[in-house]
Amino acid sequence: MACRSSERANEAIETLKKETNKDSITFLQLDTSNLDSVRKYVTAFLEKFDRLDILINNAGMLAKFGETTQSKEGFNMTFATNYLGPFLLTRLLIPVLRKSAPSRIVNVSPYAHIFVSMVDLHRKKTPPKFGDYAISK
Repeated sequence: MACRSSERANEAIETLKKETNKDSITFLQLDTSNLDSVRKYVTAFLEKFDRLDILINNAGMLAKFGETTQSKEGFNMTFATNYLGPFLLTRLLIPVLRKSAPSRIVNVSPYAHIFVSMVDLHRKKTPPKFGDYAISK
């Protein structure tokens, strides 16, 4: 399991262990808004595991109203978290996914993308927070 927050990951792991009666759930920290974190996660994952049967990309964040933040790399934080990080993660894990065939990639996304059209991703002025979220999906 990959998660930005170890506290939230541990809560989810305890729930999964109870519901599945499985103790073999591993947590590795991952912040998809930070591309260095994505690369470090993949390195740690490949050191620990030699196969990946399913990758579920379910990262999502929505900035507080009026809040404009940038990722370490200078991208809009919502776009980096919801799109760039999961894209890089998937791209870097493709070799192990192919080796583990028949493997699967599942990208979880709401229907928010229908409310916007693509705009300059490096814009200085951001649309309302939902616009950033919708663009990232």
